[in-house]
Amino acid sequence: ASLTAAILSGYYGLPDWLGIAAALGLGLAIGLINGVFVTRTTIPSLIITIGTMFGTMGLTLGLTVMIAGSTGVSLVPDELTKMLLGQYLGGMFQVTILWWLVYIAALLWLLHISPVGNWIYALGGDKESARNAGIPTKRLTIGLFMLSG
Repeated sequence: ASLTAAILSGYYGLPDWLGIAAALGLGLAIGLINGVFVTRTTIPSLIITIGTMFGTMGLTLGLTVMIAGSTGVSLVPDELTKMLLGQYLGGMFQVTILWWLVYIAALLWLLHISPVGNWIYALGGDKESARNAGIPTKRLTIGLFMLSG
């Protein structure tokens, strides 16, 4: 996904936010593929995700060579992107730590406060019991794979 942002923003010269949005969209699509395969087949999710990883790595390298002519693409971010993603706080920590903390806070809220969090715990505990309790286990599984990208 990061190479998608680099190709769109660095090679084609599109705005950085568009490259980042495309990378996040690609992560959602790959998560959707993983989730659909996990819910529709009896193959263990670890095998599916490793297989998808190898497939996307090969596809990424092949498409990068076809598009850019090499496996490396450089990207010099604009000032807004540097400010939001690349600055150091106090000369020691990157600002992405703040984004990570926001993400962790959102996940803590999702798991411990929202009703969906109870569904996630039930799904992880016993899929059959969760399904019998009326939890949409297939949709929830696909959504969780999409969230993890």
